[in-house]
Amino acid sequence: MARKRYRFWRCGNGHILGMIQWNGRMVPQLVLYRQAVDHGADVPEEVDVLGPLMGRMPVRCDVCDDVRLWDISEAALVALAEYSGFKVEVQS
Repeated sequence: MARKRYRFWRCGNGHILGMIQWNGRMVPQLVLYRQAVDHGADVPEEVDVLGPLMGRMPVRCDVCDDVRLWDISEAALVALAEYSGFKVEVQS
Protein backbone atom coordinates (compact mmCIF):
# COMPACT_ATOMS: atom_id res chain seq x y z
CA MET A 1 0.00 0.00 0.00
CA ALA A 2 1.36 3.43 -0.94
CA ARG A 3 1.96 5.99 1.78
CA LYS A 4 0.15 9.32 1.65
CA ARG A 5 2.43 12.01 0.26
CA TYR A 6 1.28 14.58 2.83
CA ARG A 7 -0.60 15.08 6.09
CA PHE A 8 -1.48 18.08 8.22
CA TRP A 9 0.75 19.03 11.17
CA ARG A 10 -1.33 20.47 14.01
CA CYS A 11 -0.82 22.21 17.34
CA GLY A 12 -2.07 20.59 20.55
CA ASN A 13 -5.48 22.23 20.04
CA GLY A 14 -5.98 21.02 16.46
CA HIS A 15 -5.11 24.16 14.48
CA ILE A 16 -3.19 23.37 11.30
CA LEU A 17 0.37 24.77 11.42
CA GLY A 18 1.59 23.23 8.19
CA MET A 19 1.80 20.11 6.13
CA ILE A 20 4.23 17.21 6.33
CA GLN A 21 5.21 15.98 2.90
CA TRP A 22 7.50 13.13 1.94
CA ASN A 23 10.07 13.71 -0.78
CA GLY A 24 11.13 11.12 -3.38
CA ARG A 25 13.29 9.33 -0.79
CA MET A 26 10.33 9.23 1.62
CA VAL A 27 11.99 11.68 4.02
CA PRO A 28 9.47 13.90 5.88
CA GLN A 29 9.66 17.69 5.49
CA LEU A 30 7.45 20.26 7.21
CA VAL A 31 5.98 22.93 4.94
CA LEU A 32 5.09 25.69 7.40
CA TYR A 33 2.11 28.00 6.96
CA ARG A 34 2.55 31.71 7.73
CA GLN A 35 -0.55 31.60 9.94
CA ALA A 36 -2.29 28.64 11.55
CA VAL A 37 -5.56 27.52 10.00
CA ASP A 38 -8.58 27.03 12.25
CA HIS A 39 -10.94 24.71 10.36
CA GLY A 40 -13.50 25.25 13.11
CA ALA A 41 -13.86 28.90 12.08
CA ASP A 42 -16.84 29.97 10.00
CA VAL A 43 -14.47 31.20 7.28
CA PRO A 44 -10.98 29.64 7.56
CA GLU A 45 -8.08 31.91 6.57
CA GLU A 46 -6.47 31.59 3.17
CA VAL A 47 -3.23 29.60 3.35
CA ASP A 48 0.09 31.37 2.77
CA VAL A 49 3.09 29.03 2.76
CA LEU A 50 6.41 30.16 4.28
CA GLY A 51 8.31 27.16 2.98
CA PRO A 52 9.96 23.98 4.22
CA LEU A 53 11.59 23.85 7.65
CA MET A 54 14.96 22.21 8.02
CA GLY A 55 16.38 21.10 11.34
CA ARG A 56 14.87 21.71 14.75
CA MET A 57 12.53 24.62 15.46
CA PRO A 58 9.76 25.50 17.89
CA VAL A 59 6.59 26.58 16.07
CA ARG A 60 3.97 28.75 17.82
CA CYS A 61 0.31 28.61 16.87
CA ASP A 62 -0.90 32.18 16.31
CA VAL A 63 -4.50 31.13 17.09
CA CYS A 64 -3.99 29.67 20.60
CA ASP A 65 -0.25 30.24 21.41
CA ASP A 66 0.46 26.51 21.76
CA VAL A 67 4.10 25.67 20.91
CA ARG A 68 5.11 22.50 19.11
CA LEU A 69 8.64 21.39 18.28
CA TRP A 70 9.55 20.28 14.76
CA ASP A 71 12.68 18.15 14.82
CA ILE A 72 14.48 16.69 11.83
CA SER A 73 14.43 12.91 11.87
CA GLU A 74 17.49 10.67 11.68
CA ALA A 75 16.31 9.45 8.27
CA ALA A 76 16.14 13.05 7.02
CA LEU A 77 19.67 13.78 8.26
CA VAL A 78 21.02 10.64 6.60
CA ALA A 79 19.25 11.44 3.32
CA LEU A 80 20.56 15.02 3.37
CA ALA A 81 24.12 13.87 4.04
CA GLU A 82 23.97 11.22 1.30
CA TYR A 83 22.48 13.72 -1.14
CA SER A 84 25.40 16.05 -0.32
CA GLY A 85 27.86 13.29 -1.22
CA PHE A 86 28.84 12.08 2.26
CA LYS A 87 29.06 8.40 3.12
CA VAL A 88 26.90 7.71 6.17
CA GLU A 89 27.03 4.75 8.54
CA VAL A 90 24.17 4.62 11.02
CA GLN A 91 25.10 3.01 14.32
CA SER A 92 22.51 1.46 16.58
